[in-house]
Amino acid sequence: MNDYLDEILIKLDFVTELHYKKMFGGVGIYSGEKIFAIISSKKVFHLKVNDETRPIYEAEGMLSLSSEKKAGKGMPYFTISDEVYNDKVKFRNSVLQSIEIAYS
Repeated sequence: MNDYLDEILIKLDFVTELHYKKMFGGVGIYSGEKIFAIISSKKVFHLKVNDETRPIYEAEGMLSLSSEKKAGKGMPYFTISDEVYNDKVKFRNSVLQSIEIAYS
């Protein structure tokens, strides 16, 4: 997990008050006091969504954190596409949107 976590933290260097907490075999990633992303125990990066952004992630075929865990109702965290992950501008915009959602 450490190498993958380090990779994500480097990609998130633009986030203010960035820190993380290990939890439930994964990692919660915070901006200030609010969690906006999760790395699951399977080393999969998820961003926080809301009712407006969830359909966008679902339409792109992204999976919710609970889909990965085979739980019931979906948690408000979804994977991101390789395209978004590898495009600096798209990644930044998606992360900033998730931080805004976390604070709303």
